[in-house]
Parts: sequence; C-alpha cells; structure tokens
Amino acid sequence: MTDISEHDKNHVYEILKGHGDWFSADLLRLIAKADEENLAAIRRAFPFHVAVYEDWYYKRGRYAGRKDGQ
Repeated sequence: MTDISEHDKNHVYEILKGHGDWFSADLLRLIAKADEENLAAIRRAFPFHVAVYEDWYYKRGRYAGRKDGQ
C-alpha cells in the first residue's frame, strides 16, 4: 500500500479537474469515476487514496470547511 502525498491531499480539486499526469493524480480521477464494485477493488489496493477522495467529496476531516470548487 502506498500513502498519498501531501501535495495531492492539498490539491484534490485541481487534480480532479485534470491537473497532473503522475500516477496518483490519474488514480484519484479513476476513483472519482468508479462505480461501487470497482471502488471496492481500488480501495483494497489503494485505501489511502480512496479515503482522501471520500474525505474531500464528503467534506470530512481536513476538508470539513472547504467550499465547493476547492
């Protein structure tokens, strides 16, 4: 399992909008598009990335105060 970088944690919105051509950026965009079954498979291999995306999407943890578009 690989952790997700602080840079990626701090720039989820920009990455989802297309910024970045590194593996972790592509993975976050894939996670955002995945259905439940595929998300479960991705979560088994990359739990930290899925957790960051879900925290960002649901505005939990470090993203709790973010406004839409951030």
